[in-house]
Amino acid sequence: MLDEQFARGKSGETTRATLSNSVADAIRNQILTGVLRDGEPIKQDDLAEELGVSRIPVREALRQLSAEGLIDLTPHRSASVKGLSQAELLERIELRLWIEPKIIKIAIENCTASDIERAEAILPEYQNCAKGDWAARASINCRFHIALYQPSGRTSTVALIEKLMRETSRYRVRMLRKNGFEKAAAEHAELLEQFRRRDPASGAALLKQHILRWQPALLSTRRGEQ
Repeated sequence: MLDEQFARGKSGETTRATLSNSVADAIRNQILTGVLRDGEPIKQDDLAEELGVSRIPVREALRQLSAEGLIDLTPHRSASVKGLSQAELLERIELRLWIEPKIIKIAIENCTASDIERAEAILPEYQNCAKGDWAARASINCRFHIALYQPSGRTSTVALIEKLMRETSRYRVRMLRKNGFEKAAAEHAELLEQFRRRDPASGAALLKQHILRWQPALLSTRRGEQ
């Protein structure tokens, strides 16, 4: 029970925030792994009972997930899993292809040794993540990419990239569950190497290849759900 997990040693707003974040993690994991599928209604009472919490942290978690683009909330507080059509998913991939190669070039041109170290520290987390914890891998993957782009100084653009990645993360997780994640981990290491070499052209080319390589499998995963 999540209530029992956070009851000891905490009180007030800290407990409430921690609990709602944990509920959000649990719901996000169900969405990313396909337990909750696109368009499926989310019954807040049932979810609260399943997780052993009150409706308050469930409502707060759903608001958080709505901001991430994973949940549709109506004014009457009903909720459902927000899905992307094939065309919408393709549009987000195209946006990434237009934006990210340029941003990574700027990032490589402006990065410091500390920037490289911060991104480098995330790689072992992705590789050593507990087997089957796909939600954690999706989160780590996003953090790694954002760490690569932050030295660009383009704060609004990086925030847009993060939003695009989070909106498509469920399809990426389902794709990686079928195809394995070792190749993606190797490509991440290759991208970071271009930062060490201070080679923006190669970094941009590798990143474009990284996104394009996974595009067919990503779209195939979405078609398989329709």
